[in-house]
Amino acid sequence: MLAVLQPMRVRAYAMACVPLAVACYCIVSTPIAGAPTTSPSELREALFKAAFYAVIATLMVAPLALGDRGTYAKFLASRPMVFLGEISYEIFLIHLVVMELVMVELLRLPIYTGSIGLLFVATFVVTVPVAWLLHRFTRVRSD
Repeated sequence: MLAVLQPMRVRAYAMACVPLAVACYCIVSTPIAGAPTTSPSELREALFKAAFYAVIATLMVAPLALGDRGTYAKFLASRPMVFLGEISYEIFLIHLVVMELVMVELLRLPIYTGSIGLLFVATFVVTVPVAWLLHRFTRVRSD
């Protein structure tokens, strides 16, 4: 969709897209979208969540794809964000396992309970170094 809109010179601005993406995330994180689990029990829940996640991803990328070069683009081009982008696949691979280990072993909480802020920080602090090590020692060099 963004590839079609780009030649048409349609613009998307981060000041509109990012808050809308956050609102969509807040909606999909509620019971409206189904139980808080990684395996939805009904097809309806799975489709609802997948559609919302696609909208969220599109809204987060749209300003960059459609020419907004403001603060949002500069923020995403910063060194910390580029670093996280470089290890993002490794983060994707391990974050659920790390999250479960952090909840059960570090925080001593049942899965999908407790403070989301505390869980995010604890999981992030553990995931980033592990993801970096995985990236560092498994990447293929093209020298």
